[in-house]
Amino acid sequence: MSSIIDDMNYEMFRREAEANKIDSMIHAASNSCSVEVLKRALMEDKNAMKTINSVVLYQYPIHAAALRHEPKAALEVCRILIKHGACPNVYQGDYKHLLDICRERAQWIDDNEPSMMNHLFRLPYQFTPGMLEKVEREESAELVEFITEAIKNHIRCKHCKSQKATRVKASDCPFTGEKGLEKESSKSLPTAAFLLVLTCSVQALPLVDRRCFISEGATASFLIVSSPPACTYAADDIPSLLNAKTLYWNNAAWSLARYRASTLESNNRAPAATEPTFYPSRLEGYHSIRYKFDKASFPQGRKILSIRTAGAGLGTCLILPNVGYNPSAHAIHFIRGGKQDLVYEDLAYNIPRRFEAFWPEAKVMAVQTNGSNNAQSNNLGMKCLVTGDGCTSNVNPSLHLPASRVAIDFDAPTRRSGRMTQSTDVTMLESNTQSFEDEFFVERSYSQYNVNQDLQTFYKEVTSLKRLNDSVDGKTRVAAFLPKYIKNIDGNTEDGYDENEAVAMYDYKFELSSIDDSEAASL
Repeated sequence: MSSIIDDMNYEMFRREAEANKIDSMIHAASNSCSVEVLKRALMEDKNAMKTINSVVLYQYPIHAAALRHEPKAALEVCRILIKHGACPNVYQGDYKHLLDICRERAQWIDDNEPSMMNHLFRLPYQFTPGMLEKVEREESAELVEFITEAIKNHIRCKHCKSQKATRVKASDCPFTGEKGLEKESSKSLPTAAFLLVLTCSVQALPLVDRRCFISEGATASFLIVSSPPACTYAADDIPSLLNAKTLYWNNAAWSLARYRASTLESNNRAPAATEPTFYPSRLEGYHSIRYKFDKASFPQGRKILSIRTAGAGLGTCLILPNVGYNPSAHAIHFIRGGKQDLVYEDLAYNIPRRFEAFWPEAKVMAVQTNGSNNAQSNNLGMKCLVTGDGCTSNVNPSLHLPASRVAIDFDAPTRRSGRMTQSTDVTMLESNTQSFEDEFFVERSYSQYNVNQDLQTFYKEVTSLKRLNDSVDGKTRVAAFLPKYIKNIDGNTEDGYDENEAVAMYDYKFELSSIDDSEAASL
């Protein structure tokens, strides 16, 4: 992994950039394909997200990186830029699309201005005929594949451009009708695009520039299914919940959590947490998990939706922090302990990694849980900071114990206030499980409180785990519920809806692969 460049070399790089009339270090680092310089430039540029999508000398930074034959570095620079918000669906001053640049890159190998890093890279390969070209063409192919996938997973933004020759489609906005890239083929490409950030916005709600806004009379996407209410399901039949047309929540736990107080301001005290969930012992250890968005449905119609619906805004549903997004693979951890030789989720490990994978622009700064061996505590323990303070077992012994409540502080962009540190606190209210020979099912309900937005959300999670030969296939469904007293805050009450029935359901598939701790550390 590349380190951040030291002060002396960074200053030398800056002076060279100024001599070339480039005043943006992000552009300069991208043009030179310097991973070390780019990382530092992103840290120091207060307007990094704006700079990443700005044009210098008719190019976006991502164009400059893609044009350079810096083996492996070009691919890594493009990854970093997109992770920090760069639009992959753009063209440069000569109206050449980024993906076309990447495709053409494979047609020429020798860089007219190779850097010292490129010279050093070439040395071991220059003595075997054809080897250098083979290596550099492989990187070009990887770059084309990466940019192609990035466009597929990207919701059309203000920087997006259309071009017939591109042959890859950025996701259309399912509600506003904005079009992504045109396709040469009539065959639909898979899209992870979605969803329901609404036209209304409030101060400090998370930035949603990759997303589209819903309008009441909008045309539905092929991903969206509006289903009529179905009959209620048997409470002990968890597997059926993954295929049900709708989900309900009408028991005592729901009533207590929903009517604890009449306003959100007085709801900042967490409700009583249930006992943690325990899983089969075969899940012990580290796993790589990769999520893929399946679909979203709105059992009571889209008119019911509110900005206060779980999943409508980034970070408002901790199970799926960025609904509709396909995150990169990341590590999760299960620990043996608790009861009957079972395992439990290491929430202090899993939650920050999932949050950052689903929302790459966010950075978790601290995590704390109500970890306890007797599962009786509702109080949060000491914070574990990103600096490492408060994270060791001798200082914070309860951090990695079985838990059913977790809180995080995270730094992330907002619509009106730029980047700021925000907090969210999630309590598991219920947990029910069912086991079969090779399958495990869990149904859980949650209350989440986003402190900075004074926003409370409620949702259910239904998850299945099916053991295969050397991996585990899974499905997750999150059902969002909207109490009327919360919807009343919008001043747009819809008396005709059932607050005990889900207003939105989000479905994902995922795959678990067992890995060791060193592999987990690299994800």
